[in-house]
Amino acid sequence: MGSSAGGEHPKFLTYSGGRHVLVKFVSDDEGAVARRWRELLVCESLALEVVHVAGLDAARARWFDERGFRFLEVERFDRVGARGRRGVVSLEALDHEYLGDSGRGASWTRVTPKLLEKKLIGPEDARRLRWLDVFGQLIGNTDRHFGNVSFLEQGAGTLRLAPAYDMLPMLFAPSGTTVVDRPFEPAPPSADTLDVWADAARHAHVFWTRVIECAALGEELRALAQQCRTALEALRERVPL
Repeated sequence: MGSSAGGEHPKFLTYSGGRHVLVKFVSDDEGAVARRWRELLVCESLALEVVHVAGLDAARARWFDERGFRFLEVERFDRVGARGRRGVVSLEALDHEYLGDSGRGASWTRVTPKLLEKKLIGPEDARRLRWLDVFGQLIGNTDRHFGNVSFLEQGAGTLRLAPAYDMLPMLFAPSGTTVVDRPFEPAPPSADTLDVWADAARHAHVFWTRVIECAALGEELRALAQQCRTALEALRERVPL
């Protein structure tokens, strides 16, 4: 058993029903912090569903409540069958080995030209990575560090973008023992994201709508999602794409 790098979620790995899964869980404690983390597990499931709907690979996830806990099961893409493994390398590892680009101001979008230059990925995966970066920003995923995107080894030194994972509105995450209000500021397209921004924004709107309509989420979070959707709608009206 372990937790994520920041200690947000306890988690464990298991093999069940022919599937390797990573399982995050939160108790049904009535406190505001536990309640928010439970809701974010649902949001993660919704976000990954929308990425899949958009035509990109995303880890399959499902949430459920059982014996006083909320669980989020995420299928692992680095396993094949009962015992097989698939080579996976994180963007963080690639950066340390080839790029040295993880300093201040680094982003998934800004690193794509270097990945292309090194012939580590192809143009379509570069586009998908920029799309995920924009989508993440527009759904309040403030945790888009280089450890939260990975690549599958294809042989002969080539890589393919792995399914998306850890995609959720971390803007709403508690800070320690406190639920914090943070402003949502959707960003307009840059020169590097013009080709993907409109589609990512459309699917971010779908995500916020699903959050608003999700009966498993509390009124407070759904109201925040409504504010975020309104802000995104206003931005989309101003952006002529």
